[in-house]
Amino acid sequence: AHELLIFMLDGLHEDVNRALYPRPTLPVVEAQGRADAVVAKEAWGQYLQRNNSRIVELFQFQIRSEVECPVCANVSVTFDPIMYLTLPVPKPPHSIKLTVVPLDYPRVPMQSVDVVIEKGATFAELEQQLWVQLGRVRGDSRFVFADVWSNRVDKIFEERQRTSEILTSVVLFA
Repeated sequence: AHELLIFMLDGLHEDVNRALYPRPTLPVVEAQGRADAVVAKEAWGQYLQRNNSRIVELFQFQIRSEVECPVCANVSVTFDPIMYLTLPVPKPPHSIKLTVVPLDYPRVPMQSVDVVIEKGATFAELEQQLWVQLGRVRGDSRFVFADVWSNRVDKIFEERQRTSEILTSVVLFA
């Protein structure tokens, strides 16, 4: 969707560009110690000589770019036109849904829990986080993690195994 929108806006801009043809070739505007507002205005004016449309007015803007040479410490400041910013979309935290069957079941009911944990964590780390989430101290007890399929235990996971081995269709019990 993002690429399609960029393609369409770019095409529309080219079709309705009011800048005179042939477009002038202009040098890059550098700050050279001048105030940012002055340099930005000059750079935008130059840009409008080549790109002048309603699309530019509505969707484009400038960003300030500063680069320092590691050898001579010269600092170059420019203002570049752009139409969009690409921002990373944070991934939701990885969680594992499981059903906790207490030792004294059925007197104490089962409990569904979503445990937030790193994607490649071990079952030992999952157990540790489960104790924390349940607000209990491990003591002598421990959890056994099992994959239940068709009301039967299909697989028992060992502490050193990774939670990434859990299939998406698995119903996990502890």
